[in-house]
Amino acid sequence: MAVLQFPRPYSATRELRTASPRVIRHLFPASIAPQVPVTSELVWGIASRSALRERLEVIGELAPAAQLSFLAVEVSGLYAVDPSPADSTPETLLFAVAKSVRGLTRATDMVGRLTASSFGIVLQGMGETAAGAVAARLSLHLNQLAVRWPGSEVRVSAATGTGVNALVLPSAAMDSSAKCC
Repeated sequence: MAVLQFPRPYSATRELRTASPRVIRHLFPASIAPQVPVTSELVWGIASRSALRERLEVIGELAPAAQLSFLAVEVSGLYAVDPSPADSTPETLLFAVAKSVRGLTRATDMVGRLTASSFGIVLQGMGETAAGAVAARLSLHLNQLAVRWPGSEVRVSAATGTGVNALVLPSAAMDSSAKCC
């Protein structure tokens, strides 16, 4: 398992990241209330994708030189699972993975759902070596859990850098999990 590291800072300026919402607000009448993004998956007890992204943006602005890592946990082969037993549905496996990830991470780490079959973990203050160790530990435990669902596999990948790389770390972690050769 490789940990992708970003030595260069993220080049987008704050003005570029905040310019779009201002433009959009001017396009809509003031009588329309803006939608409040959902910040947690209530059933799962973890953060939503927008909450993860917001946390990364705040970290990037508050501590641009601090170490930061992001783990992506992808569950593949969900539809290869035999749906006949009631306790082996894809949602049951995903819920078990989410519960295990919450149990295996620190209280200061933020766990959230990235896509329908993947989760993300913000590891603030962790460099490349520590993130690799956490990713290896999660991979071991989660694949032992997935053994009960034949055909499924859990891949854990990591991207690390500093706070200025915060917004690119999730996509880099997802890209680094692609199988090689």
